[in-house]
Order: sequence, then C-alpha cells, then structure tokens
Amino acid sequence: LQNQLYLAQTSLNGTIPPQIGHLQNNQVFLFNDIPALQGKIPTQIGNCESTTHVFLHSNPKIQGRIPTQIGKQNNLNYLDLQQNKIIKGQIPTQIGKTDLSYLYLSNCENIKSNLPSQLALLTFLHEIKLQNTPKIKTQTFPTLLTTLPILTILQIGPGIRGKLPIKLSNLQNLKELDLHCNRGLIGTLLE
Repeated sequence: LQNQLYLAQTSLNGTIPPQIGHLQNNQVFLFNDIPALQGKIPTQIGNCESTTHVFLHSNPKIQGRIPTQIGKQNNLNYLDLQQNKIIKGQIPTQIGKTDLSYLYLSNCENIKSNLPSQLALLTFLHEIKLQNTPKIKTQTFPTLLTTLPILTILQIGPGIRGKLPIKLSNLQNLKELDLHCNRGLIGTLLE
C-alpha cells in the first residue's frame, strides 16, 4: 500500500496511533511541525521494519521515551527527533542495530544518559547532532565518536569538559565540528 506518509506542517491533533505498526512496508514517516500532535512515540513503530526515515522534529507535545523497538528497524537511515523538549529518558542501545546515517537529537532537553557505546557500531553515520541536549552525560569528549569512519558533521554540547582527544584526527571526512558553548574545553587545538 502506502510507502511514504507525509503529515508535516498540518493542523492535525491527537496521538500517533499504535496501528502505525501495521504500515510494515512504509519507508518514510514525516510527522514534523505538528503543534497539536501529542502523546508518546508508539512502540509499534518498531514493526515497520522497511522504514528508512523517521522525522518527528518540532512537535512540542510529543513526550515519553525513544522506543527501544526502533532497533528492529534495520534499514533505518535517518532519525530526526530534534526540538522535542518533552522526550525524555535514554538513547536506546538498540539504535546500534540500525543503518543510521543521520541522527538528530538537538534541543531534546530531557534526554539524559551516557552516549551508548553502540553508537560506535553505526559505521554509516554521516551526521550526528546533539547540540543543546544538556542532560546527556558526556563530561569528556566521547571518544567512541572518533571511530566513525565517514562522519562529516558532529555537533555536541554544552557540557563537554577536558581536552579534545588526539583520536579526533581519525575523522578524516569531518567537514563540520561544532563544539560551541562547551566552556569546560581546555588545552590546545588539534593540528
């Protein structure tokens, strides 16, 4: 049936129904900028194993946790949950089972966890945006991100302290490194 569901920038209201899990062949879910959309991201979204793109950014009433079932979406390439201040909890470790190339969690003020070590399994990751997600426990620069061979954009902070790791130079494809507002960074710049 339907392979792409675009509902962005509409005046729809209510919740994302659990029946979304019946759209198993759906590849794209575009639910961003829907001010009246509320409730949790249904766990049944994990049943949509053909999904490659999930856009749920800028929905101020979406709440709850990122479902661990997202790890069942082996083909998931693009996950954008930016600007959802009520989403809370941890970044699920199951995210390492996906084929993510783009992970956007900036301005998710209530996500709090360590960055899961499973992020290092995302060898196709091109971009990761974690700006203004202050409850992510990073303390020092997460060296696990220096193992991502094709990373081109890395935005992270505030809250990073200490020195930049030498291993940062391993990111040969890095085009943008955004560490602004990390006042605890010390030492010298890498050459």
